[in-house]
Amino acid sequence: MAIVFYVLAIVGEGLGVGYFHLCTAGFLVFYEITLPAQPGVDKQAPEKEGGGGKRRLSRGASQLFLSFAIITAWCGIIRDSWAVPGGLQLTAAKSLPGISGAIPVLNCIGSSLLLGFSLATMILGHWYLVSRKLPFKPLKLLTGFLCLAVLFRAGSAFAAMLAQSEYWSGSLAGGLTNFLLSGGLFVACRLLLGILLPGALALLAWRCARIESNQSATGILYVLVAFVFFGEILSKHFLAHQGVVL
Repeated sequence: MAIVFYVLAIVGEGLGVGYFHLCTAGFLVFYEITLPAQPGVDKQAPEKEGGGGKRRLSRGASQLFLSFAIITAWCGIIRDSWAVPGGLQLTAAKSLPGISGAIPVLNCIGSSLLLGFSLATMILGHWYLVSRKLPFKPLKLLTGFLCLAVLFRAGSAFAAMLAQSEYWSGSLAGGLTNFLLSGGLFVACRLLLGILLPGALALLAWRCARIESNQSATGILYVLVAFVFFGEILSKHFLAHQGVVL
C-alpha cells in the first residue's frame, strides 16, 4: 500500500523524478524481498534445522532496508511540506498571513502519523484473524500509539488554525449560520470525520485490544481508517484550493 501511495505521488508531480519517493519505494521493495518468513506464525514457513543463521542475516538486511525507507520517507515529507508556503504565495488569493514553513511541516507530520498508524493497526488487527498464535502486545502497543497520533493530529490542526486566526475570524464574522452555508459545513465534516470520530474509535479499539477482543478491535479500526481517509482528503482539499492548513 505504501508503494502504491508513492507511485501516486510521483504521478501527481507530473511524473517528475522525486528522488526521495523513488528511494523510499525501492527500499520498501527490498525490505519485502529480504523479510524472512516466521516459523510458527506463517503457514508457509515450516521449521528447518540449521536455518537460524540465514534467517538472522536476512532479518538484519530487511531491518536495514526498512530503516533506510523510513529515513528517506521523512526527508521527503519535510522537504515537500516546507515548500508549501512558497507554493501558496504564487496566487494572491492563497496568500494568507501567519503561515510559516513550520506549520505545514507540523501538519504534514501529523497527517502522516495518523494515516500510518491507522493503516498499520488495521492491517495488524486483520492478521490476528489469520494467525491465532500472535501475541496481543503488538496490537495493544499500536492502538496506544494510534491514540497519541490522533492527539498529535488534533494539536497540529489547532496550531494551524491559531496561525491563520485572521482567516478564521474573517470567516466567522458573518455569524455561524453564514459560515456553515459558505463552506463551513466542510470544515465541520473535516474536524468531525478526521479528528473527533477517529479519536473516539481509537480509544475504543485500544480498550478492545486490552481485553484481547481482536475481532471487535479490527471492525472498529476498519471504520476508523475510512474516517481518517475522508478527513485527510478534505484537509488536502482546503490546502490545495484555499491555501488553508487544517
